[in-house]
Amino acid sequence: MADALKLRLDLFKYLHADATPSFNNFTIDGTTDECAIVFQVEKAMTITQVGIRINTITGTPGELTLSLNSLTGTDGTPSATILGGGSPASVAIASPAATFTAGQVYWATLAHSYSAVAGEMIAIKVDPTAGTWDVSNSIVVSVSLAGFGTRVGTPYAVQAPSGTYARVSGYPVYGIRGTSDTQGNPIETLNASAALDSGTTPDEFGFAFTLPAGWSDTYKIRGLIMLCTRGSNANQTFDVVLYSSDGTTELQSVNYDSEYFGTTSTNNGYRTCEFFFDETTLSTLNFGTKYYIFIRPLTASGDIVLNDFSVRQASDMQAYPLGENCFLATKVDNGTPTETTTRRPYVGLILDDITEPAGGGGGLAANPIRGFTA
Repeated sequence: MADALKLRLDLFKYLHADATPSFNNFTIDGTTDECAIVFQVEKAMTITQVGIRINTITGTPGELTLSLNSLTGTDGTPSATILGGGSPASVAIASPAATFTAGQVYWATLAHSYSAVAGEMIAIKVDPTAGTWDVSNSIVVSVSLAGFGTRVGTPYAVQAPSGTYARVSGYPVYGIRGTSDTQGNPIETLNASAALDSGTTPDEFGFAFTLPAGWSDTYKIRGLIMLCTRGSNANQTFDVVLYSSDGTTELQSVNYDSEYFGTTSTNNGYRTCEFFFDETTLSTLNFGTKYYIFIRPLTASGDIVLNDFSVRQASDMQAYPLGENCFLATKVDNGTPTETTTRRPYVGLILDDITEPAGGGGGLAANPIRGFTA
């Protein structure tokens, strides 16, 4: 085996929380109000759809245009130039009230697709173009995440109340789709668990994951990274458990006490937590096989609170590390896991030994699916 050198696989794009996750929202209630997401295309793709999250809709606002725009050369904000030239990469939304659904990511199909090259800087622009826009006829767009830190440099969101752009803190919420890929951060909902304890339903909360077979042969897991907070009571205990592919056979576990947190307050915002398994010999796991990791409360007084996020459809998980190979799972009384492929907790894996296939082959040569990060 080869030492993985504490290699970390973060399964969300920003595993550093300052507070309970929420959305930064921008209200469009006038024709001079605009917002945009500025990002770099991860790899070449033909963009056919763009996704934005609609937080609320009021009344019957007028027409709206979604477009892919170039950037100005002076301040990194969207230019007036829609990409695509004579075949503009845009779409007109004639009736936002009839088209959008509050609390959902809307995926708009562009009138003309756009062939983006790897590394290209692009803006998704949201622009009210005609009709009635006022306080009684408006939409609210979720432009970025709050609670995940304010020092995200790129990608970034900008908003222009009355036509003047300003940066918005937090990791932006957006998506682009093509025939072979989904990119961005197309979060639709931010979900909070109740304070889990041994008597709640479910009483175990975690995730399923599969490291693709093409990556290598075997590996081990040293620990887990998770965003969580203490529940409503102190001195509560829980296990972090690694299960086999059946979801019930325990492979590794470590006991933890809620007092071992960097805060002595309860329900006091989320923290990035590291949990390390304490077995002398770690289980050998196979690439290409599904496993589960769960938080298992042991006491009955509100041990721990966990969050996860949802996307519109399972394929939107392609925008995140491991793609559709990682999703939410819950259990009741050590039963068979219930899986939800459109949801995922904010988690990461800390890997140990990795073994390449017999006879060599290099290992990790296949698509890393936005994977290994340190």
